[in-house]
Amino acid sequence: MDRLNIQELIGKHEKQILESIIYKKLGESALKKATVHFGQTSFNINGDVQNKHSFYYNKKPIGYIDFHETYLENSLLNEVFEKVDLLVSRHITNQISRFHLGKGQALIGSSDHILDIENFIKLASKSKHPVIVEGYSGCEKQAVASAIHYSSERRGNSFYELNCSSLNPENFESQLLNLLSKLNGGTLFISEIERLPLAQQGQLIQLLSVKSHINNLSKNLNKTDIRYIISSSQNLANEVKNNRFLESLLREFNYLKIKMPSLKDRRNDIPYILNFLLAENSDGNKLFTEQAISILKNHHWPENYSELERVGIRLIVLSKGSQIRPEDIKKLAPEIFSEDIETINHKILIENLFNSDFSQIQNLHHGLSKSLMYLSENYHKEITLQNLSEFSYVSPSHLSFLFRSNLGKTFKQILAELRIEKIKKSFAEYPHKKITTSSLEVGFGDLSHFEKIFKKYTKMTPREYKNKLKESL
Repeated sequence: MDRLNIQELIGKHEKQILESIIYKKLGESALKKATVHFGQTSFNINGDVQNKHSFYYNKKPIGYIDFHETYLENSLLNEVFEKVDLLVSRHITNQISRFHLGKGQALIGSSDHILDIENFIKLASKSKHPVIVEGYSGCEKQAVASAIHYSSERRGNSFYELNCSSLNPENFESQLLNLLSKLNGGTLFISEIERLPLAQQGQLIQLLSVKSHINNLSKNLNKTDIRYIISSSQNLANEVKNNRFLESLLREFNYLKIKMPSLKDRRNDIPYILNFLLAENSDGNKLFTEQAISILKNHHWPENYSELERVGIRLIVLSKGSQIRPEDIKKLAPEIFSEDIETINHKILIENLFNSDFSQIQNLHHGLSKSLMYLSENYHKEITLQNLSEFSYVSPSHLSFLFRSNLGKTFKQILAELRIEKIKKSFAEYPHKKITTSSLEVGFGDLSHFEKIFKKYTKMTPREYKNKLKESL
């Protein structure tokens, strides 16, 4: 793709620069007559949507772009070009897939994981070699397979899926031969190949081997141009080691390979996926509240994208009103809601914050985990909800909701428990230090308030606690 003259862009607003870039890309693609416009995302991604621009095609979002004027100075303009190229290619491929398969097979999101996958698709679609797509159940393996086919020169020919979990072993060979005879110039997607019994794996390797073509039909297949893409929910190399997959069959396919990330490893794509589901399943009159998005982001999604798609569509179609709220999740998807409001073990949480161990909170909402780290490091200072909000880039009301829904307590309660643990340590290390001095050091400015809080959590006064410590020595 030819680059724009950077000198022509200097001095323009970031939105104008985006328009220049995208209209140039559109002019080189099948979308050149499209109506496009830009806007900011309407949902919170890690508390910061400042430079995220949504890219709309015929009033439907086809992607999101991070951009700032400083990209010109930092020589990052080429990265923007590449992302625009991937977004446009994604949309074109999805339209073709929808036409041929009856449904779109788009990869949704803008995480590094998704961009790496789309770059792989772009490269693999230029090749004729077999592809292995590995990933957990429910990951978008079929979307990758169809994207490779419909992005390649084979797009005008057939794309068939052979699902190994639903095959009849008794007539597997005849089914496969019949299918292959219709696929000249097309792509055969063999999904869940790890579910194929060893005997049928042997039949498949024979059909793929030139030396084994012993009848007229299989001889004709030797001249057939077919692209093979296979998917597996298991690591096929490990399956070979465990004698559940033929090493010779793996060698036939092991040319190009990609591992799909689980949805929990790219949680920041979830708001984009929800936005896509809204565009596909509503008239534009609904949206997910920040609280609802937070609950959905924090769910671990064992069935990955397919589970989120089912739950998201259910919420969009069956919820009443223009906003999808936590109450709707509780009513329509209780299995999601009940799990995500289950509180973290507070004893372990406070102990980890006390020791600055943040491993327990790394999968929480980004703003909540940042707030907890802030409390751990600044417990001795005067802290307000507004302070935490400014530090975590999350609104005070939403941050308050995150504490209550994920931890079952307010930030003040968490802070008080942390301070109590700190002062208990101070009593143990410095038994002769005045109670007033210790309370001030950990952030309690009012002695009477400190004594009340201390008794609430320890069931004894500070003096009684110190005396008990002395007796134990």
